[in-house]
Amino acid sequence: MWVQAYTTALPADMDKALAVWSRMEGPIAGRYSHSQITECQEAGVWPPWDELKDEVDTFFSPQSERE
Repeated sequence: MWVQAYTTALPADMDKALAVWSRMEGPIAGRYSHSQITECQEAGVWPPWDELKDEVDTFFSPQSERE
């Protein structure tokens, strides 16, 4: 993801998560990102970059790649 190239511009986990989630489009990705942002805002905890990247890659990879 392009976020990896800008780690100094996006130093905090929150910045990276919002950068990724705010650019997600479509009915599934849009609902997913909205729920993730809401959950993190309420809890005050944001996922580390490695966890975020793995979760997004896993959740949105084509089914054939998961098997």
